[in-house]
Amino acid sequence: MQKLSASLLCLLIIGLSLSACTTLKEFIYDRPNKLAPLSTEQLGSTPRDDIIKRFGEPDEINKRVVDSLDVEVYFYYDRDESNGPPIQSRYLACEFAKGVLTAYSFYESAESEQKSADENERFKLIKGQSTRHEAERLLGVPYSKALLPTTITLPALNMQHRGASFPLTKIPDDAKEAWQYFFPNFDDYLHKTAQKTLTVFFDAQGAYLGSVMMQELVIKSQ
Repeated sequence: MQKLSASLLCLLIIGLSLSACTTLKEFIYDRPNKLAPLSTEQLGSTPRDDIIKRFGEPDEINKRVVDSLDVEVYFYYDRDESNGPPIQSRYLACEFAKGVLTAYSFYESAESEQKSADENERFKLIKGQSTRHEAERLLGVPYSKALLPTTITLPALNMQHRGASFPLTKIPDDAKEAWQYFFPNFDDYLHKTAQKTLTVFFDAQGAYLGSVMMQELVIKSQ
């Protein structure tokens, strides 16, 4: 009985230890926290070290220039094969200027997406009146946020892309911030699952300026 009680005690201790981890596999192999949309981090104030502390060292670093300002983009990738097919993949890009977070973009594969927001809720937003808070209430936490100009969100860039002779979309006048939401979609022409991206624009005071919905297959800008 004493031996059995000791075994149960060991199992209890292990169980309590695992409660701080997401899965047994992560506990054994010491995997970093799974990628997720940022929530408490603030554009323009969160330091780069806070992102590294949460997600670890990035898998890739790009140095870029936007409006003569040097920026760095940290890329994180995650593939979860623990539950077998379909494989769930996640991607996070964080842009920094002078060591401070200025933009981020999160993506997860269609197989792992859990969509609860209705894309048509955007029509309830009123130009010049609705706020960031109302946008988040209607659409949920955005997958991407960026102080403009930026190098990582699409179609928040007023730029040519992959040889196009025209900008993807025109940024509204006075827009200083853009949020993005991704919605799964079926492309009838290609007969395959595609994606629609909703970009919502705000001015410096956080007032809603407009939105644009586009179907796109590219997540990472080139």
